[in-house]
Parts: sequence; C-alpha cells; structure tokens
Amino acid sequence: MAVRNAVASAPLRQTIIDRCASLDALPDVVIGVLGLLEHPDTEPPELEKHLAQDPILVGKLLSLVNTPFHGANREINTIPDAIMMVGFSGLRSLLLASSLAPHIGTDVGGYGHVKKGIWLHSVAVAAAARALARLARRSPREREELFVMGLLHDVGKMVTGEFMADVDIPLEYRDDVTPLERERLGIDHAEVGARIAEQWQLGPALVTHLRQHHHPEDQEHSLSILRLADAIAHEVGVGWEIGKAPHAVFPAADLALLRLEDGWEDTRCEVAETIVVAVESMQGVFG
Repeated sequence: MAVRNAVASAPLRQTIIDRCASLDALPDVVIGVLGLLEHPDTEPPELEKHLAQDPILVGKLLSLVNTPFHGANREINTIPDAIMMVGFSGLRSLLLASSLAPHIGTDVGGYGHVKKGIWLHSVAVAAAARALARLARRSPREREELFVMGLLHDVGKMVTGEFMADVDIPLEYRDDVTPLERERLGIDHAEVGARIAEQWQLGPALVTHLRQHHHPEDQEHSLSILRLADAIAHEVGVGWEIGKAPHAVFPAADLALLRLEDGWEDTRCEVAETIVVAVESMQGVFG
C-alpha cells in the first residue's frame, strides 16, 4: 500500500514543486535591500535610497516599528530613525514581515486554521522564537534570524494547502502532519517551505532550518528554539480553530540544550504574553 501511495503521489509531488518554482519573486526593492544587509560595510543612506523607491513598503515598515511589539518610546517617522532603533538584523525581519504578509496571509483549508490562520500562527511563532532566543542568551542577530524562521516555518502550507483542503486531519497526525502530507502529496510543507525560501534567495541556513523544523532528533540551538516556540504558540492557540491546534509538547532535550528547564512555567507565560502583543500589533498593521 505504501508503495502504491508513493507511486500515486509522484505526479502530485512534481505539480507542487513546479508550483513553488512559479511563485512570484519578492519585490526588487526587497531583494536589493536584503542584499545590502548582508554586507557589513553598508551604510544607512544606501538602505534609505533603496527603500524610498517603495513608499507603501516604507509606510508598513514605519507602522511596524511604532507598534507596542517593538516598544518604541517615541514616534519613529523616518527610515534612518527606524534603522537606528532596530538595527540591520531587525530591519531584515521587518522587511520580510511586510513582504511576506500577502503570501502567508493566503487562506488555505485542511489544516484546522481559521481565516488567515497560517499568518497569525506564523507571527505567534516568530515572536515566541525571538523571545526564547533572548532568554536563551542568543545574540541579537540570532534573535532576528529566529524571528524570520518562525515567520516562515509554515510558508510551505500556502502551496500544499490547496491539495489538503479536503482533508480532515486524523487525530494521530494532528501533532505532526508531515507524514500524512508525504503519504498524500509525496512531499511535506517543510520541504516545500525550504524550496520557496530557495526560490526567494533567503540564504542556505534558513533553507536548512525550514526543511528540518519537524525533525526532533536534530539537536541544534536554533531548531530547539523554533520547536519550543511552535509549541508555545500551539498552546496559545492563535490562528487555529477551537480544538484543532496540535498539542503543546516541550521536548526535555530541547529545554536542556537551551538551559531553560528552571523556571519554564514562568518562561512560557512570559512568551505567551509576547505572542499576544505581537499578534495584536501585526493585525493592526496588516488587518
């Protein structure tokens, strides 16, 4: 039966891979700024010059900087002030959040999400990952990288969702849907998400983490933080229909690796509060 299913899903797998390759690229302005952010000698005026080509994008960026999630103690009205406040890594996170909202905001069925649920859940995981990275004493750059990982961890569902729309996820697959996706589609949303990140030229490290985020056997700081952030977001339930969110599982190995065992209950509460603020802030900007 497994062989027959694999054969049956082979054409569908290729259809999904082709769909990834045909996705719209990120806007030229975004690609240009992301490229500049990779060079340590880039100066803020160069970034401002590129961003100024897209006033709508600048408006979204400034709106995000001024939300409670970013904690600005004064109103930020200019690109240089925004860059000074959040830094280059933070600018990358904001840029991708602004650019990806229309993509990840696509409604899909079959996974148990509410309307725009993948976007809401992704924001929740991004915020939780950044907060956990701070508590685990990761560098500011790593915190922003984890924010982006969280934002993109389920981006593959915007393609696979079309092919899972008629599926009522059985209880045994609720906590990890990837085996069911591989059985039905010949590919899972983690692999699809990695291919999309490659298509958008978002860097090999991010591609690898997206591909592996459902591999609990992989003990590595970023993956452990991403798994725990995902679990806390499941516990909060943002973006899911009632009773459809996966169970919140906090692997002991991940907690031990990050040295977060002590005071974990308090940590979960703190991160959950961060999720609520982040989701409210993002909804205020993107609706």
